[in-house]
Amino acid sequence: MRSILIFGVGNRILGDDGAGSIAAERLSHLSGDGIEIIDAGTSLYYYLWPLVYEERLPDEIIILDIMVGEK
Repeated sequence: MRSILIFGVGNRILGDDGAGSIAAERLSHLSGDGIEIIDAGTSLYYYLWPLVYEERLPDEIIILDIMVGEK
């Protein structure tokens, strides 16, 4: 079975910047059967860094994030 890890990233206080965090919350009911959804807020590195030490990584890692700006 494929494993999928989804991170929602964002700061809800800053409006659009919180979109990834809100998306993860709304998709959380899909967790299970090889899918894990985490609302990482503004702490993505807190969750990513331990993956360096894992023997087996998820088949897919998806990061939901948004940035408002010129580029």
